[in-house]
Amino acid sequence: MKTLIVGGDDTLSSGLADGLRSRAVGGLVHLQPDATSFGGRAAVGSAVGGAIEQLGGLDLLVHTWTHPAALEECVLATMSEHVWEAAAETSLYAAIHTAQTCFAPLRDSGRGRIVFTMPTIGTAGGAGFAPLASVAEGVRQLGKALAKQWGKYAITVNMIQLAPGMVLAGADGGAGAAAGERLSSAISLSVPALGSAGDPARDLAPVVALLASDDAHFATGATITLDGGIWMAQ
Repeated sequence: MKTLIVGGDDTLSSGLADGLRSRAVGGLVHLQPDATSFGGRAAVGSAVGGAIEQLGGLDLLVHTWTHPAALEECVLATMSEHVWEAAAETSLYAAIHTAQTCFAPLRDSGRGRIVFTMPTIGTAGGAGFAPLASVAEGVRQLGKALAKQWGKYAITVNMIQLAPGMVLAGADGGAGAAAGERLSSAISLSVPALGSAGDPARDLAPVVALLASDDAHFATGATITLDGGIWMAQ
C-alpha cells in the first residue's frame, strides 16, 4: 500500500509513521512541510505532488498536519487576526489542498483511503485552544463532505479523534505535552479508562491500518474516538 503521511516533526506523525512502515507494502513517505509556506494551493500541490510522484501513486493519505501556531495556548479576547489566520485558516487550507492534490491518484488507485486525525477538543471544547478546536471540527466536517462526494470513486474518508496530549506531544519544547494533559483532564471527569491516552505507533497505527484495509471498505464518514476512554460523549 502506497502511503503518504502529511504531518509535522512531532511525536504523533513520527510515531504513526514508525507504526505503519512495516504495513506499507508499497512504500511510505512521511512529508514534514515547512510551516512558513505550507497551506497555499501551490505550496501544498508541489510538496504533496512530489511525495506522490516519489511513491509512484497513492493508496492511503493520513493527514495529521496542523500549523504550529494552533498548538500554542492563546487568549481569545486579545488574539490577533494574524495568529488566527496562521493557526486556523492555514491549517484548514492545508487539509483542503492536500485532499485536492491527492484526489486523482486515490481515484486511480481504485481503493483510495483518507484518514484525518484531530484532537477531541473539536467536539469537547478546550479553553486556550480556540483555533485548534476550530481546525479539528473543520477538518472533521471536511472529511464527512469528502466521504459523501468521493464515495462513488471507491475512496473512503474517516476521522480519528485523539487525546490532546497525543496531538500536542512534542510541541513547544515539551510545554505542548503538558498543555495537552491539562486539556485531557479538563474534558474528562476521570482518568483514561484504559490507563493512558495512547501511543501513536502502538495504538493509533493499527487502527489506521484497519481503516486502510479491504475489511473496512464499507466504513466512510465515520469518526472514531481513540483516546483510551477520556472523552466518551459524541
